[in-house]
Amino acid sequence: MKFNYKNKWAIERKLKDLPIALKRILIDNSSLTKRIIKNNQGKVRLISTKIKLKNNSKKDSKIYQYERKVELKGNLSSPIKAVSYTPVWAIKGRINSIKILKDKSLATLLFRREKFSRDAIYYYITHNDVLRVTLFKRNNVVIRVEETFPKRNNYEQLSLVECRKNIIY
Repeated sequence: MKFNYKNKWAIERKLKDLPIALKRILIDNSSLTKRIIKNNQGKVRLISTKIKLKNNSKKDSKIYQYERKVELKGNLSSPIKAVSYTPVWAIKGRINSIKILKDKSLATLLFRREKFSRDAIYYYITHNDVLRVTLFKRNNVVIRVEETFPKRNNYEQLSLVECRKNIIY
């Protein structure tokens, strides 16, 4: 996915008071898991998976969603927590493998063959954390991924070479 600063500058403006290393991690287009976890040093840790009943904000109906919570530690002092929500009605075919991902990255499912695209990204900044909400979309299926980044962490030690590698001039 190429980065187009003209469409994203208003959303990323919220990030201006954050440490530069954290800001680069948040706006990076490459896989977060690949960047944090090098050579299988500290893997993705599966916390829980369950099916939850959620209210649908657009309609009065309720829908069932498959919730998957993981923790990414790698070389960081504090882990990054990620929660993904997938509609249960969409778990069929290739997406059915989300049930058996266990300690693998969600990107292995999202960016294989028929790729999902990033539909929208939102940032919510609290006192200690930054919450990044990303919506991945393909056809009618929308997968919501919420990642919580602690503000104080050793992000400086991560390689920043991949950050914004597909910039459009």
